[in-house]
Amino acid sequence: MDCIKIISNGINQQEWQKQNLNVVNFANGDLITEVKTKQEKDNAIKNKIPAWCIDPNDPNCNEKLYNIYAINDSRGILPSGYRLPDKSDFKILESHLKNNSENYFNLNAHLNTRLSNWWSCSKFSHGENYSFHLEENWTKRVTSSFKDYCSVRGIKSSNKYLLDVEPILTSDTKKKILINIEKGDALFLEGKFCEAISTYIELIPVCVNNAELYYKIGKAYLAVEENRKAGDFLEKTILLDPYKSNAHYYLGISKVNNIGGVTYAEPCFDDAIKLNPKVSEYYLARAKEREKIQNYEGYIEDIEKANLEDIPYKYFEYRALLKAKEGDYLGAIAEYDTLINKYNNHGRFYYDRGKLKIELDANSALTDFMKAIELDTNYTKNENFLADYGWLLNKNGLFDRALEALNSCIQIHVKDGSINRHHLYIRSKCYFDLGKYEEALSDIEKVLDYFLVNPYHKILHVEILINLSKYDN
Repeated sequence: MDCIKIISNGINQQEWQKQNLNVVNFANGDLITEVKTKQEKDNAIKNKIPAWCIDPNDPNCNEKLYNIYAINDSRGILPSGYRLPDKSDFKILESHLKNNSENYFNLNAHLNTRLSNWWSCSKFSHGENYSFHLEENWTKRVTSSFKDYCSVRGIKSSNKYLLDVEPILTSDTKKKILINIEKGDALFLEGKFCEAISTYIELIPVCVNNAELYYKIGKAYLAVEENRKAGDFLEKTILLDPYKSNAHYYLGISKVNNIGGVTYAEPCFDDAIKLNPKVSEYYLARAKEREKIQNYEGYIEDIEKANLEDIPYKYFEYRALLKAKEGDYLGAIAEYDTLINKYNNHGRFYYDRGKLKIELDANSALTDFMKAIELDTNYTKNENFLADYGWLLNKNGLFDRALEALNSCIQIHVKDGSINRHHLYIRSKCYFDLGKYEEALSDIEKVLDYFLVNPYHKILHVEILINLSKYDN
């Protein structure tokens, strides 16, 4: 987008839109109401309806004026990365022009008389009663019949806050600053981050309020994993330029690396996304933080908004997990179907899908378990896998193989000096189905020592005793 750059000490201090805003839609595509008659304009103000009208002072009838409700609407009317100017922005611009008289007339020609009603826009947005005094034709007020409508022009990268008094610089000093900035940038691109930091830091005394300089230093410190220092400089960047989305993003990265706490990092990513919702990296960074606290809904939402060509496998896993929690097992299985179509060489995906199928389709579940072993033989040493595998083999009538899997499972516990009663229950059932009632009784009695009230265990116990009585008879 065309913009007019205000340069201070070699670094961009402000960037104004080159032309006043001329849109009829909000940033999300919603239409802004057009009003034509005085009554329509007054009604829009009375009913707090966002609206625009044509500037009657524009001979070409192209200049659009907007009311406060359009200007302040949360959907936004300015392009991404731009915001409404406020009083401090005008002061910076006015100060720049006064201190750079040689550029005054060129800048005036670029800005044209379209600067006219910015004061009204800022007054509406920030509740301040002031106007901008550079030249009389720059402070033209709207006509009385359009008193609640004004033209709009956005700004970005404005140094709204000052850290210290800016020194007055000679033209030679300004040239040296530009040379050193370019030198630091070149060192950074070469991977000589420490040298770049030294070069940038030398400029601080003469560039004390340059957000871009602090931003460059912060990124360089991140590159050498000095996260606390990176955070300090990025925070200064945000003080000077709160609308720089990348500064919020990298500040979040510094907090993740330094603290590792989602509480501190996620708000930084939130701010970056609010300022520029089209950057995939912002959503990915926040998704990782949400994953840490098991906010899987938030993780899924961020991955979807990131618009990735290659979607992470965890996206499908968490969708399956949430559907399973809701009791939608078929939906969860469908998520794993999609996942396995993309990543068919991961045994864990087959294992997880198989577990979901256990009560729905034991034969299909067993197929998945066998595929998991084929892809990863370590599952033959996993007690939980072996317990489920033994249960499935038993349900499919493969009793001998089921008993082999369950014996391997329980043997793992014996080595650890512990016993999992649920696994004993499964083996007891397998012994029962094989007609080995004495072995089944031995296992189920160990289970009942722990699970005294589980009805399924008691039922199996009774059935074993009945069969033992018949056998004795």
